[in-house]
Amino acid sequence: MLIDTFRTYRTESLLKLPLWGLFLWAFAFTVSGLFYYDPVSPLYDAIAAYVSRYIWINRTLAFLLVLASAYLLGYMLNRHQLLPSKSYLPSFFYVLFMSYKPALLEFNKFILLNLIYMLIFDQLFRTYKKESADRNIFNAAFLAGLTGLIFLPSSVCILLVFIALVILRTPSLREMLVALIAFLVPFIYFLSYYFLTDRFMLVSYIIREELSFKGFTYLFTGSIEAYIEFAFWGLFIIALLYYLFRRSVQLLIVQYTNSIVILFTLFAALIGYAFEAQACFADFAIPASLLLSHLTLQLKKTGFLEFLIWCIVAMIAAGYFEEQIFVFLNLK
Repeated sequence: MLIDTFRTYRTESLLKLPLWGLFLWAFAFTVSGLFYYDPVSPLYDAIAAYVSRYIWINRTLAFLLVLASAYLLGYMLNRHQLLPSKSYLPSFFYVLFMSYKPALLEFNKFILLNLIYMLIFDQLFRTYKKESADRNIFNAAFLAGLTGLIFLPSSVCILLVFIALVILRTPSLREMLVALIAFLVPFIYFLSYYFLTDRFMLVSYIIREELSFKGFTYLFTGSIEAYIEFAFWGLFIIALLYYLFRRSVQLLIVQYTNSIVILFTLFAALIGYAFEAQACFADFAIPASLLLSHLTLQLKKTGFLEFLIWCIVAMIAAGYFEEQIFVFLNLK
């Protein structure tokens, strides 16, 4: 049983996580193809263009980043006691959510952004009840600025950093200035680079393009898959927020973390609906992994959940071999 394997906090469970990831990503390594990336940001576009030259480099790097993020998520949640008991279930669910559709089984911005979000949360949680937390505040704000270079709308998470600091501690004016300066550092380097390369006029174009409203454009594609994913995404947001508000004390060990998770869920919804051309559940991989891990640890029988997981695995396989399946059915 997969759930029983990762429900514990044993070393052997941790060592089995790469096998679980390889099992899901095996479909990606069996299919060859060309990569095309919609322009996202100068930094991400440069990385994606280099990585996309070779299919094996692309998917191997993507897999390693997802695996590293899963380890980091499990470590962070267990370290800060955000679950009733220590478990590797968050890592298990994160790998599943980051593999649920074929488009995710390659290098994409969600992999990088989620990894940075985890680092931001880890730095913010470290500031709790800490007298001097300038270094952690600087790191969190700097990482928030870095998300803006990868995907400009994600820079809104600096507001999440400021609000989290107010929730976790009583920040001084000095700490708020440290956060603001740290957030601006990546953008200062970004603007300096374009100025020194005589391309400063492109900055306004980049800002206009990346901040243009793209919400709900995927609803006009006529794709049934897009409609289903959109509905599933929206229902998940409503269910997650409802559960967090109704059972905040039982869901998380301490109240302040519950508020931060709610804020991050709303932030991910804003970014996903307003500025992304396609709906993607990967925006909610972090809060979904936390929520399902907590629910699973409370369940006595996990047979139905195990069945749903294998259904998702079957959908992943069907997504990659969709063309072959249709050809087989037509022949019949």
